[in-house]
Amino acid sequence: MLDKKGKNLWRLSLFIILAAPIEAQSWADWSMPPLVFKTSLANLMLGGSAYGTLSTAFQPSATGLNKTAPGGAATLDTLLERSLGKETDLALVSSFYLYHDALNADNYDSDFVQKAYVRLQTAYGTMEIGMADGAAFAMALTGPVVNDETSMESHNATFFRDPATGGVLIDRFALNSAVEVSFNYAKIAYYTPQIYGVQLGASYAPSQGKAFLPFANAGPPTPDRQKNLWEFAATWNGDIGPLRIGLSGGIGTAQIDEKLATGAAPDLFDWAIGGEIAYPITAGTTLSFGGAYHKSNAYGFDIDRSRHGGDTNSSHLSTKLEFDGWAFGLEYSDGSAKGGIDDPAIDLNGYAAAIGYRINANLSAAIGWQKLRYRDDTDVFYTGKPQISAHATFLHLRLDV
Repeated sequence: MLDKKGKNLWRLSLFIILAAPIEAQSWADWSMPPLVFKTSLANLMLGGSAYGTLSTAFQPSATGLNKTAPGGAATLDTLLERSLGKETDLALVSSFYLYHDALNADNYDSDFVQKAYVRLQTAYGTMEIGMADGAAFAMALTGPVVNDETSMESHNATFFRDPATGGVLIDRFALNSAVEVSFNYAKIAYYTPQIYGVQLGASYAPSQGKAFLPFANAGPPTPDRQKNLWEFAATWNGDIGPLRIGLSGGIGTAQIDEKLATGAAPDLFDWAIGGEIAYPITAGTTLSFGGAYHKSNAYGFDIDRSRHGGDTNSSHLSTKLEFDGWAFGLEYSDGSAKGGIDDPAIDLNGYAAAIGYRINANLSAAIGWQKLRYRDDTDVFYTGKPQISAHATFLHLRLDV
């Protein structure tokens, strides 16, 4: 019987075996296209991504605290698609989390099945049914970044362990400047076509179940569990002179499940706005900047901890310069979680800088620096103090197939 590590290695090996043959004459020519099987009924495409990160954390020492460690994660993506003609395509989309370690996790509780849903694309819009992202999260703009995993906005890769809990520091509170109330819970979603730059989206998850189909499972019996999770979103993309502009707005709502209510917790309400502006300095050089603001009555953005008078917010500002495959980026994030008498008030802000380079169509690399500063008004960190400051340097390599 394989242990957990053995199973993870098996999953990673499966990913490598399924990857398509490598065709390369030089690093610039090196390519690994997705594996495609074509039949008269449908086409199957297998791809995915894998990344590795080597980081060194500079944080207060503690017994057993490992500050330098390699880490990474791997995902297998599948697409089974059939064309129905007249601009209509039917597809089964899925994503599997093959491997991750303690410092690398996703926003879906690191489940093996990240996504699994049916998608119908027509000239009148796109409908999704199953374990997909909510509309507000899928359409959110939060600012340009060099690398998605190591961004201040991402929970995928972190660099700071918490020896008091055995987990990571961001378990206490993590920044997130996009509405995300329905995660990958089974849902129904619809996205309109883009008309004059405007696109609308909406999604509905009846529960926190992850049984592929909506209404099939009520989800875990968590106290004060939320149900009837709605996400609504709108975006506009267009040009004003030489500027390329994108704007987004999202709302998330839910209702307390009366069967699991423990007191007077209110219904959930989330909202966020964001935008990005890109200016092409030359034909191959682009300067972009943007940001987002997110506010919720859910303490720490935990949807099952909604509070009367609660105020959790997160903001993000970033800029990026791109040219000839290179990218240089800066980020600033700030947030706080205030839930009331029973919850500590936590403040968090951070800075980040990164340099990235796209080696070829599949490979990209980045080096960077990140700093976080926490303050807790009623509790202490593993240092015995109510505040902690930590920063880290990292090297990140990503493969996309």
